[in-house]
Amino acid sequence: MALRDLSCGDAWMEQQVATIEKQIHSAPNAERAAMNSDLIAIGCRNPALRVVATAAAQRIGPVEVDHGDTSCETVAAAPRMAKTWEHSLAKGFASPAAHEQSRESMRTRC
Repeated sequence: MALRDLSCGDAWMEQQVATIEKQIHSAPNAERAAMNSDLIAIGCRNPALRVVATAAAQRIGPVEVDHGDTSCETVAAAPRMAKTWEHSLAKGFASPAAHEQSRESMRTRC
C-alpha cells in the first residue's frame, strides 16, 4: 500500500510510523516482522517519509523476529531503505515507490 496506493497522504503514513515505533518491540512475532517491512515500505515512498522512517528505524534499533527453523534473518530497516533508494535512483526513478509503480501489477506478473 505504501508503494502503490498514493491516495493515503503522508500524514497518515507518519501516524503509522509513530504506531510502529511505539508497538514494534511488544508486538507478537509475525506482527514485528510485518511492522519492520511496513516501516521500510513507508520509508521508500518519498523523500520526506524517508527521513521520518529512517529516524524511527534508528530509534527502534534491531528488531528480533523468530523465523523458526530457517536461515531467514530480519533486515535492519534503515540500511535496507538506503540501499533501496540508491538502487531506484541509479535506475533513474524519483523514488523506490515510483520504481515499483512502473512495474506490472503482481497479479499480471504471476
